[in-house]
Formats: sequence, structure tokens, C-alpha cells
Amino acid sequence: MKKEDIHSMSILLIDDSNANTILLKAILNNEGFQNIFVSRSDEATKILLEERNVDLMLISTVLSKGSGIDLCQEISNAPIIPYQIRQQANLFYN
Repeated sequence: MKKEDIHSMSILLIDDSNANTILLKAILNNEGFQNIFVSRSDEATKILLEERNVDLMLISTVLSKGSGIDLCQEISNAPIIPYQIRQQANLFYN
């Protein structure tokens, strides 16, 4: 697969945290990815049932309405990369 082809992929980002989706979407856009759809876990199945062409799913393993792993098992029509972002409140605390 050519680099140009990779950047034209449709990516579905599934995360219930607005901060995580903003961060990940910015990183993906900075790397040249253009077709990024952001969804909360409760909307993901609906988006996929609308038969949108999704080439890759990035899914948080920690979701407000269940496990991302469980959601992965329900939807298997595209490659899935599960992830977990841990947030630290204060990195510079003395």
C-alpha cells in the first residue's frame, strides 16, 4: 500500500472522552490523514450500520457504556486498533 493510499483511508475514532478525541484527531491530521470520523461508543454501531466505508477503527478500551473490547467483538468489518490513554492530573507536582 502506498503512503498516499494510507492517508486516504477512512478512520473511525471511538472514544467517549472529548479530550482524547481532540488529541488523537489532531495527531492524525498532522500526519496527513483526512477522513477521520469521531464517534462516541453509543453512536459507533449506528455509524457502521449505515454502511459507511471504514478502513480502520481506533477504539478506546475504556468506554462509559461498557468495554471497548466488547464493542470490538460486536463490530468486525474493519481492522481495529484498541488503545488506552491514561491521564495524569499534575505532572509537575513537587
